[in-house]
Amino acid sequence: MTQIISPSLVDAVLAKTGRVQSRVRKLPSRVVVYFVLAMALFTECGYRGVWACLVAGAGLPDVDPSAAALRQARRRIGSAPWSRCSTRSKVLLRPRTRRGHGGRGGG
Repeated sequence: MTQIISPSLVDAVLAKTGRVQSRVRKLPSRVVVYFVLAMALFTECGYRGVWACLVAGAGLPDVDPSAAALRQARRRIGSAPWSRCSTRSKVLLRPRTRRGHGGRGGG
């Protein structure tokens, strides 16, 4: 996920929305943003299932939060950061069209 939405982008969005944590937490704001984004990918899983899928990749904190802790962290961050990251990633992931092809089909 960090290959699509870079940590620097997440940090910038958190700063812009005023959601950077003010103290050291077991679930830092950046990790919570990736967790919320992962919820969109793993819709069939509950909070703990999504967390398990997320930490299956390397580089995340070695914590095992409860569903209540994940829910509280999600509420703490709110929707503004993930909304901005989601919007930005749609722009980054939009397929490029070749010159002369409007990208609307029919060529």
